[in-house]
Amino acid sequence: MDKSKFIKNIPALSGFNAEFTKKLTELMEEKQAKTDDVIFSEGAPSNHLYIIEEGEAVIIKKLSEETEKVLSVIGENNIFGEMSLFSSVPRTASVKAKTKLLYYKIPTDAFKKILATDPPGTQKMLETLLFLGLGRLEQTSRELATVYEISKIIVKNLSINEFSHEIVKHLCVSVPDVDTGLLYIWNEFTEDYEPYGTYGDTQKNAVDCKHPLMAFLADKSETIILSKEDKEISDIISKEFAPMKSTLISPLVKEKLLGFIILGNSAKQADYQHRTCDLLNSVSLQLIDALENIKNQEEKSAKARLDRNTSGSVRF
Repeated sequence: MDKSKFIKNIPALSGFNAEFTKKLTELMEEKQAKTDDVIFSEGAPSNHLYIIEEGEAVIIKKLSEETEKVLSVIGENNIFGEMSLFSSVPRTASVKAKTKLLYYKIPTDAFKKILATDPPGTQKMLETLLFLGLGRLEQTSRELATVYEISKIIVKNLSINEFSHEIVKHLCVSVPDVDTGLLYIWNEFTEDYEPYGTYGDTQKNAVDCKHPLMAFLADKSETIILSKEDKEISDIISKEFAPMKSTLISPLVKEKLLGFIILGNSAKQADYQHRTCDLLNSVSLQLIDALENIKNQEEKSAKARLDRNTSGSVRF
C-alpha cells in the first residue's frame, strides 16, 4: 500500500500537510507479527508509536504472576503506543498481536521533530488522540460500573434462575444498543443448554449439542459480533430465540462451553464496537465463577434435602 494514501486513512494523521506526510513516510518502518507475538511488554521503554495496517492487536495488563487482563482490542488504521508522545515513563501495559499483523513502527523523538512542520495538523492530531483517550476512559468507567453492579447481584444469594434474570436484565440496560437478551446454561441432567435468564421479546427454547448454534460456538472463546457473513446463524437466532437486527454472542468457557449469552437490538442494526466486546468478555469471566458457585450450592442443598428425606423415611 502507498504509505501517503495509508496515512490519510488514519483519523489522527489525516489533517497533516504534504510535507509532513512525506517526512512521516520516511520514518515508518514496516513490520509483521504472527498471532500472540509481543509488540512491546509492560515496563519496556516508551520510545516508539505504532500504526496498524492489517489485523488486530490487544492491550494487556498484568494483574498478577498468573493473571492478565485484556484492556482493549486495536484494529486497522489505529495508532497505539501514542503515550510515548507525552511521557517517557515505561509502558504501563503490553501489546500482543491478536491476529496476523502488519504494522508500522515510528521513532517517537523523530516524529516529534517533524510536528513543527505543520502546527494545524498537530493540533488536529492532539484533539483526535484526546478524543480516543476519552473514549477508552469511558469504556473503562462503563466496565467498572457494570462489573460493580454485577458483583452486587452475585452477593444477593439468589437462585440460579433469579440470578440469571437479574444479570440479563442488567446487561440489556447497561450495554449500549442492547434491548433483548438470553442467558443459556448447560444442564447436565437434560444434556441441553437451557434459557435460565431472558429479557425482552424472547422464546425459551432449549438448545441441544447438535444445534447449528453449538457448531458455530465450538471454537469461540470471546464475544462475537454477528456480521453479514453470519447470516445463517443470525436468521436462526431471530427465528428460534429472539427477533434481532443486530446480535452479540458471549461464550462462557472454562475448559468447555458452560453456557452463552445472546444480546442484541430488536429495532435497529447497531454498530457494535470492540470496546463493547471487551466489556462483555470481562462480564463473562465474572459470570463463570458465580454460576458455578450457585450451581454447587444448589446441588449441596438438594443433596442435603434428599439425605434428610431418606433418613426421615426409615422405620424400625
